Amino acid sequence: MMLVDSFLVRDGRVVRPDLHRQRFEAAGGTYPDLRGSIPERGEWFPRISGHLAGVDAVAEAATGVSVKLRPAPPLRSATRLWIGPEEDPRVVPQVKGPDLGVLAELRARAVALGADDALLHRGGWALEAANAAVMFIDGGEAVLSPQGETLLSTTVVATLEAGLLPRVQRRQVSIAQALRLPAFAASALHGWTPVTHWIGAWGQVVAPRTEAFDAAAVNAALWEQAMPL
Repeated sequence: MMLVDSFLVRDGRVVRPDLHRQRFEAAGGTYPDLRGSIPERGEWFPRISGHLAGVDAVAEAATGVSVKLRPAPPLRSATRLWIGPEEDPRVVPQVKGPDLGVLAELRARAVALGADDALLHRGGWALEAANAAVMFIDGGEAVLSPQGETLLSTTVVATLEAGLLPRVQRRQVSIAQALRLPAFAASALHGWTPVTHWIGAWGQVVAPRTEAFDAAAVNAALWEQAMPL
């Protein structure tokens, strides 16, 4: 089974690299020493890949790890999400890597329809995006999917631990509710971005906006606390 990790590196610094290491190792991988493997200048988006000997990510030992150096793609300040007809196809949603191929296919379909990413959903409930966590603002409170149903987001954890999020609830949000609530995507590449449009078989709708969460200000605060690799 494959494990992967990736994040934005700016001039040798990363937002909470310790959280990436912890998540990778919690799944059974051996995290590499990245010092010297990534240039100290510029913006990079490295991919760390590891392979486990069996399907049990906790019980099996890592059999290899590699680092692929990639220039960071252009960063976006807003996100458009596509809601496809199929339910979440992941087999191991709590681990980043095993479902990489199917998530890449979903995102490619989303991009072809004018979106940036695809919303994953199951049983009519919104979960997260193929490449990002999704947070909703309801009555001034931040709402995230229940723990255990989604991948642990290093960006969300970093923001919570920095005290940069309003009051947080963990509960399910239906797709119908999602279309009526302000939403934000969170990824280790783009940081926090407001969801501006929802795209589906019914067409495209503009997402509500809110001043309860300033994504740009939160991103700036997180990078002020960025650590060297």
